[in-house]
Amino acid sequence: MRHALRAADSSALYPDVVVRRLADDVEISWTARQPSYAPRGFRLALSPGAATMSVADFAEPLWQALEWVQRTAMTLGLDRRDEEAVEEFGRRLSELRSANASDLEKWYLPTNLFSRVKQAREINQIAGESSLLPSVPAIAHLNAAVLMFGGVNPDIGKADVQALTKLLTSRSGVSEPSELAALVGTDVGAPLGAPFEQGYDLAEELLDTLSMPGSETHVDIRSLLERLGIVCIEQALKTSTIRGVAIAGEGYTPTILINKTSDYNSTEAGKRFTLAHELCHVLYDRVRARRIAHVSGPWTSPGVEKRANAFAAMFLMPRALLRRLAATGQWDRQGIEDAAATMQVGVSALVEHLFNTNFIDEFERDALRLRFGSYSSSRN
Repeated sequence: MRHALRAADSSALYPDVVVRRLADDVEISWTARQPSYAPRGFRLALSPGAATMSVADFAEPLWQALEWVQRTAMTLGLDRRDEEAVEEFGRRLSELRSANASDLEKWYLPTNLFSRVKQAREINQIAGESSLLPSVPAIAHLNAAVLMFGGVNPDIGKADVQALTKLLTSRSGVSEPSELAALVGTDVGAPLGAPFEQGYDLAEELLDTLSMPGSETHVDIRSLLERLGIVCIEQALKTSTIRGVAIAGEGYTPTILINKTSDYNSTEAGKRFTLAHELCHVLYDRVRARRIAHVSGPWTSPGVEKRANAFAAMFLMPRALLRRLAATGQWDRQGIEDAAATMQVGVSALVEHLFNTNFIDEFERDALRLRFGSYSSSRN
């Protein structure tokens, strides 16, 4: 609510505009919801949408507007109560103007988590704080460790904070392989439309670029990652809420960590899905500093995670393989199990993907769900 323009005054004729920071970007989104107390005949002419921009492009004009308010407010013949409010406003601006990078990081991460991250940075000797804009008190590029923990459960334990920060430190200092760098899509940005559609499109474009799957019966994701120079690590964290971690970009060895504690990764099919999911982050979720330190879990951006899930499904189960398998059998229970085994994917993931790609209809999908029983493995 505090980031929504309308929250300032529910009776005002404001559009429903929401501002939030996404890693090193700022997202502005808006809905078509009309004001609650609009006069008869009044209607905002707008359609839902969103846009992302650099922190500088947003923070600099915002700061100029705040300073203009402070500078001109006292010329309006205010009463004493309003004068006191403007003075308090000015005091808060002065405090913000003198804030350093560490102060601003504290507002980005919850207090308890920030203290753990700060301690872990010191222990693991991660140099440097987040970089400030030269003209306004705003962080242009978040420190990699702060960026990593921006989307995790605030209650994550000290041991896991130390483990992930140590991982980040151990992956620094190596240039990114040229073949991987050529595949990185730095202009993709946050998903603005339907995330699953964008995820499918990105996966199919990459498959075409790599000429995959060719004559193979499955997509060998582990061999591909090795070829691209992406190191895969399996490690048991204390928490099960982290599915995987992706680290890549300038100054980092591209790395994917599979959390063995997560239920998502209890099978090889689940691990393969996590690898493909994290590959999407490595390729398409770079921030403006051309790096990524991303933790996948329920606390991260839903749109980004849905896009990565869709990417993983299409990359591991491309239409070419589905058409090939459809020509050799039926999409009944046995056919589904055989196809899942051939492509080395989860049965439930295959059923949902077949429906999403129009190989089966809703009735067939629901029937298959019933035949396979509880879908506790659908996350794979």
